[in-house]
Amino acid sequence: MKRVITRVSVLFVLAFCLAFSGIAQTPDQPNNFLAAGFAFDGAHSNGWASFGKSIGAGLYSITTYDVSMASRAPLTFQYSGRTGIGYDMTHLVPQFSFGGRLHLIGLGDGGASASAEALGSAFSGGGLATWDFGEKARHLNIVAGGRLLKTSTGGTGTVIEIGIALPF
Repeated sequence: MKRVITRVSVLFVLAFCLAFSGIAQTPDQPNNFLAAGFAFDGAHSNGWASFGKSIGAGLYSITTYDVSMASRAPLTFQYSGRTGIGYDMTHLVPQFSFGGRLHLIGLGDGGASASAEALGSAFSGGGLATWDFGEKARHLNIVAGGRLLKTSTGGTGTVIEIGIALPF
């Protein structure tokens, strides 16, 4: 019985070490990035811009600004600025990153929103996939994803996003 427990314990430790040994093998990623693009929430399109800074271990501090149409008549816009955290899921399983080209990022952020009539809060959560075109394209990334955006000035909506990102 002791041998079985000892063997299981050794196998568990080996499996644990093997599972996390890939983390050290992930390719180095740029420390910062700028991204911009368009989004669609089912009724309106909007524009967005983000700045991200690596804080280590697959975590990024991400600040996002966006402008969306709140209503067509009268024409009013809603603005939001949010900051939060993103985690690159391929940091845990680098085999899914296709040599460091694919990144799957989970996001969560909060901040402020404003329209012509009100000032309030904004929160969002979702995910993005990025594809790095490599050194010849100066590591230009295409970005696609979605998030659930809740603002006190404009309600809740699902936003589909597409854009480009430039790491530096």
